[in-house]
Amino acid sequence: MKFLYCILLLYFCSCSIIAQRSVTQGNILRININSTTINEADTLWHWEKIKQTDRLFENECTNVFYQKEKLYLLTSYHYEYIYLSGMWGTAYKILNLTTEKEKELGLFGNVIDVLPEPYIQPTNSILVLDNGFWFLGGVLYGCTYFDNNDSTYNFNSKSETGIRLAHILGKIENDYVLAVRKEPRSDIYDYYLSTFSKLPELSLDKKIIFPYPASRSCAPISIHCLQDSFYLVKKECSSDLDLVVLSHDSLKIIKHSIANFSRWVLSGKDLVFLDYDELSQTFGLSKTHFNSFELKFEKKEKLLNNLPFVAFNDSYAAWLRSDTLFVINYKDGSAEKKYSLNGIKIKEKFFLRPPYIFLNKINSITDVIKESIVPSEYSLSQNYPNPFNPETTISYSIPASLNPSKGGTFVSLKVFDLLGREVATLVDEYKQAGTYKVIFNVKTPYMASLPSGIYFYRLQAGSYSETKKLILMK
Repeated sequence: MKFLYCILLLYFCSCSIIAQRSVTQGNILRININSTTINEADTLWHWEKIKQTDRLFENECTNVFYQKEKLYLLTSYHYEYIYLSGMWGTAYKILNLTTEKEKELGLFGNVIDVLPEPYIQPTNSILVLDNGFWFLGGVLYGCTYFDNNDSTYNFNSKSETGIRLAHILGKIENDYVLAVRKEPRSDIYDYYLSTFSKLPELSLDKKIIFPYPASRSCAPISIHCLQDSFYLVKKECSSDLDLVVLSHDSLKIIKHSIANFSRWVLSGKDLVFLDYDELSQTFGLSKTHFNSFELKFEKKEKLLNNLPFVAFNDSYAAWLRSDTLFVINYKDGSAEKKYSLNGIKIKEKFFLRPPYIFLNKINSITDVIKESIVPSEYSLSQNYPNPFNPETTISYSIPASLNPSKGGTFVSLKVFDLLGREVATLVDEYKQAGTYKVIFNVKTPYMASLPSGIYFYRLQAGSYSETKKLILMK
């Protein structure tokens, strides 16, 4: 037993000795494609990626959308233990950038795909309506409706009562198609039409029959109107598109796998899709036209060639090459626009939301740091800068734990006002031996109303406790 304890202690100490940490931080840069220049000061939000030897923390923007001219971000905070397969989680939030109000949507953990039912994974997508919008969270987490006042209404698919909404597939004529779990613990789903006219009360106006069994491999995930009563249906775990026709309250398959594309959009009766050339290892954008007499797509036409990753919708396409952003309205045949990104570092992922493009701008990168010293005692350093506005850094050290099997030492780092009221929790978890830095930022929506003045931050770790003073000066 003593031998095992020594091995564990050496392991956790060695993790601290060779611990590596890299940090990348940035903002969302908004570019107006109706302008000829980039305004580098037009930035939104703040993202960060921290990679350590054994874990990864990352918050990022996963969607950008408008509703009634209000700009929203769907953001995620992801953590992952690199050496423990399946140990990860992602928390999602909706941020209204007009009001700077933020709503939490809950924590999504790793789903081991053993349940024989569809809609297991959250789709993390947004459905925008005239009177609000939906966050589609899948069967385990249900869907959340936001009205125009940002009030939320949850339709959790695990609830024992009420409508167990799992997914919204799209529209048939003027009605939305809802996938509803038949029983609380069942893998069988019924599909209904709803006008959403009674929201926040959810009504099931009419049942619709899909021509697929309720299995994960072929459940319908989206439906798109092609022409009159002809629709395209995409299924889970497949890029095949089936051509179906609406007949009374049923959809009937006219042609299986009429098309097979991983990324595509409909533009009238044209299907615009992403091509990949294996020889040149580049992308292209093509379109094909639906022949309603022969019931097939034909007349494939190349729109754009030899591109890197490209974002596109039914009118615009945008891509990055070297230090230049290219944008083109391929639908009206406009000439492409170019925006120089010289001196601007960005990540590859970006969002095309005409008249804007949102890029992940990189502000700073901290190179990998190898920490070779295991602290011999607890310590809490004075924050820097002090006074501060809007952010300050707090450093602290944790020695090797006497109980490494518990995951290290439980550490709590909190900020209090002069009356002893808790203002913020910066750390509340087990920590391995090492020296850590935490950023306290008062520019977040939760901290924006914090007045200038004197505050205290207190570190508690094991039997150790220390408090220091910090000054916020706005």
